Amino acid sequence: MVAVPDFPNALPSAFFPDGVHVIGEGTIGPPSGDGFKPDEHYDCSPPFAGEKLRWCQAIGPDSWAVSSTGGRSFRLSEKNMSHGESQLIPHGANGLRTLGTWRPTPYDPPQRDFNASQMQVYAIDPAGRLTQRTESADIRFTGLPTPAWEFSPALNRPVRFASGQWLQTVVVQSAQQFANGTFAPMGPCCNDSVVAFGSSDGFRWQFLSVVADKHQLPQFDEGPNENTLAILPGGKEALCIFRVDGGDGRPRRRHLPYYKAYTSTQGRTWSKAVSLPANVRSCRPRLITVGSTLILTGGRPLLSMWTSVDGRGDSWSAINLAGWHNKGAPAGYRFSEQFASSSDFSSGTACTGSTCYTSLSGDGRGGGVVCYNLYEQAAANASWQTTNTSYACMHFSVVA
Repeated sequence: MVAVPDFPNALPSAFFPDGVHVIGEGTIGPPSGDGFKPDEHYDCSPPFAGEKLRWCQAIGPDSWAVSSTGGRSFRLSEKNMSHGESQLIPHGANGLRTLGTWRPTPYDPPQRDFNASQMQVYAIDPAGRLTQRTESADIRFTGLPTPAWEFSPALNRPVRFASGQWLQTVVVQSAQQFANGTFAPMGPCCNDSVVAFGSSDGFRWQFLSVVADKHQLPQFDEGPNENTLAILPGGKEALCIFRVDGGDGRPRRRHLPYYKAYTSTQGRTWSKAVSLPANVRSCRPRLITVGSTLILTGGRPLLSMWTSVDGRGDSWSAINLAGWHNKGAPAGYRFSEQFASSSDFSSGTACTGSTCYTSLSGDGRGGGVVCYNLYEQAAANASWQTTNTSYACMHFSVVA
């Protein structure tokens, strides 16, 4: 771990990072000493109990780094553990599981009901090693009113209310975008919708409502897609924050603020979606609550954290994650000064330092961990053609 002893005791909205740990090719390797294949998609798991593991982090599609120090330090644990694009949720007393093993889109023909027959389960063995097994499962998402050819239930972690009811928001693209044997452009760019499903057991999910779609927000090139959920302080309301234009929408390729919607009915109905402030943008948001404080990470073209202390996410204070990373990261694993110190970029598609895809989890101890990637881009405006990709995890604390 790289210690950062000279961080101040407070930052805007009562935050201070207290460590940066970099996981990069040549920095940490699996037991064999081989490197691992980085990926722009990765996930912070929630904390789960166990004598030897308090928190773990999935790196890319098949490599894991684990922490037994609440995210303050990591070791690369195992390779060739299938994880893919699936958020992890608690399973049993000491484990985690995926939301299911889902086939890639597109679905042809489009469907209203979607099933998975397997899931991946992770646990810690008596020797402290991370283990994985494949289990049969009957996971169903049913009742979608319009057939969809794109269905992505595993890109966002569900939330669970005190009543035991689960709520999950899912990105779908309806069959209206399928015609003449061709599909609309893949990816988070264009005409997606965010819909809500509810479940009493985390396995059988029933359609509840549309959070937002292209018809409600026609002014965007992408439309509602990547999203995140959190239950607000008090436990009665949930907040969904979602991307509307994160640089991929044609023809304008804009980076615009996230939008948000609230539910006080556990997902059956939602408030009208409204924009977040202009500087709170633009791709793959990640949201958690730590006590009464809301934490949001993401960005593009900047790599950012925002904090809200009003309990609802109406006002936000920004923290430049790239700048704080450079204060604690070792030489060779820092962002360029241009990326780390800039307050804005043009609306082009190139990100010069990171995909700005983050992963975020509370540590159960009044703080949390945010993880992100850093790279050197091989060519301007390339489609994430990168070299020397590394990962970094920064632990933060919420202070009074």
